[in-house]
Amino acid sequence: TVGPFFAFWDAVWNFCFYKLGPPTPFAKQNLALNIGKGGNVVFGLLWLLYYNNWSFPALAIVGMQGSYGVIWVLKDLVCPDGTWQRVLNSGGWIFTLIPVCVYWFFEWAVIAFPDSPPSPFLVGFCIALYSVGIFFMIGADVQKTTTLSLKKGLITTGFFQYIRNPNYLGECFIYYSFALMARSMWGFLLISIFWVFFFWPNMVRKDASISRHPGWQEYYSRSGLLLPKGLIGLSGEFLLFMPWVTAFFFLRESINILNP
Repeated sequence: TVGPFFAFWDAVWNFCFYKLGPPTPFAKQNLALNIGKGGNVVFGLLWLLYYNNWSFPALAIVGMQGSYGVIWVLKDLVCPDGTWQRVLNSGGWIFTLIPVCVYWFFEWAVIAFPDSPPSPFLVGFCIALYSVGIFFMIGADVQKTTTLSLKKGLITTGFFQYIRNPNYLGECFIYYSFALMARSMWGFLLISIFWVFFFWPNMVRKDASISRHPGWQEYYSRSGLLLPKGLIGLSGEFLLFMPWVTAFFFLRESINILNP
């Protein structure tokens, strides 16, 4: 079972995805995700042209978000995740598309303000964080999809050996690297809301679902939600609140604090 907080948000998302709008089937959910994430390439290039900003930070953020969109679409074509193959009505499909498009904000925030670029150190750190995130997201998603296509049940090896949600860990690293590049309080608040009210309930609901499988108690006792259990005494949930902390840091100090 899940607590009231998670049950409430699970019910909210279930309504938004499946009961919002007319009941007529419209399109698969993965199409909305592919359009939104693949759109990073298109809008990134358009903003580069519109603002005529070809600086290293501008090209770096377009390279990061653009490659993320391309990788996501290729992953869906080569190794589709069954979770996103559901056919939604128009309301649920649009509700899927809009939050994904919000992430275009990070590209715009970097490109539109060339007079306040992130430092080379910060750009390098964000590229490294993004790369690690891609490794976890793609590796875990491909392992999950291929393993479940052969045998249903718990996945307790590979990426999932010590972390129950390595794909979400990768997504957190990816989006946090985008927000750090943008250095906007609003960007951090955006991903905070998405992580706490969507990622977290999804992970808890997944735990409740897979707890029916044999070997769950042993697996749960040695694995962490987002980080290996017992890692430097931290709970994986703290990662979900890192953007809140960063947002208030920027609010208190200055949006330029990370520049040398």
